[in-house]
Amino acid sequence: MNRKLQFEDIRFPEVIKIKPNSLVLYEPRKVYTGKEGYDENSRNEETTITKLLPQDKRKNTSSGFLSDRAGARLKTFIKYLFWMSGCYKIQGSKMILRPSGKISFITLTLSSSQVHTDNYIKKQMLNQFITELSKKYVGIKYIWRAERQKNGRIHFHFLVNKFIPWRWCRVVWNRIQAKEGYIAGYQAKFTGMCFEQWLSVNKYTNINKISEYKNSYLKNVNNGWSDPNSIDVVDLRSAKEIYYYISKYLAKNDRGLNDMSVEMKELMKIEGYLYYCSSEISQLSAPVEMLSNKILHDLEIIKRSAPDCIFHDQFFTLIKLPIETLFDLGCYNIYRIFTTTFDDTGGNNLFST
Repeated sequence: MNRKLQFEDIRFPEVIKIKPNSLVLYEPRKVYTGKEGYDENSRNEETTITKLLPQDKRKNTSSGFLSDRAGARLKTFIKYLFWMSGCYKIQGSKMILRPSGKISFITLTLSSSQVHTDNYIKKQMLNQFITELSKKYVGIKYIWRAERQKNGRIHFHFLVNKFIPWRWCRVVWNRIQAKEGYIAGYQAKFTGMCFEQWLSVNKYTNINKISEYKNSYLKNVNNGWSDPNSIDVVDLRSAKEIYYYISKYLAKNDRGLNDMSVEMKELMKIEGYLYYCSSEISQLSAPVEMLSNKILHDLEIIKRSAPDCIFHDQFFTLIKLPIETLFDLGCYNIYRIFTTTFDDTGGNNLFST
């Protein structure tokens, strides 16, 4: 991207695309109408707005690792999930993220060594879990990301727009695991193991939790090691928690690849899709509008308030401001255009009151 320019130096193009985390201004594309009698030698071009349609390529599968670009797309989908779930609230003249009771973070792990391919596990096990989740909680929206543990096993992180009881998740996921032999593998490893060995294998070393460890061990012995702790569910109640889990687990890019050996890269990369969204999220696209006087009014506000967030390239102008910041600045015309995306999804309608 070229040098940062002053706002007054920029001749704005004719179209604005309103993304959850940025604005993009560019010239509308030139397309042909496809009319009958079209003459290849005398093209009659018409300027139109071409909205970006849902694309399967949004689920990055190219290298087995999450690239910067794929991570940015994933963060866009996450922002869509928050908006569709009504997580943003107006407090005075500011907009805040308040997810309490609306967003859960779920992790699914394998209880014994992975014996199937990544794609098999996604198709046969993960899809079964999602199917049962969707039947149990009708209308649920979700985003999942696949990662590799250091032990070589694939595991999955979910953001869902409802609170899901951990016990339900564990019963369903362990039943799915049992069908594919992962509970039997867990039982074969731990059955007959004494408490001290169990502590050592799990690397439980906190002396203050000995009583808790003992209860967990005895519970496993009593149920025949048939109910492993294969899931984790967190009810995200604050913006701070959301940002932590997203940056650490869900949308972090796979960095440090240059420091890995070829063998380690092969071990850690994921086969197939790295992430996926429910259809309500993946089918959304950022609204695209012709520049109007109202939009230009909001752009003048940005010029005065946040000039350092404006970047100019040969083919477009980028404004790196999330939609909630635009609201805080008073760019209500751009904000209204963005929120029309969610009119039919049950999301935020903050101007209705």
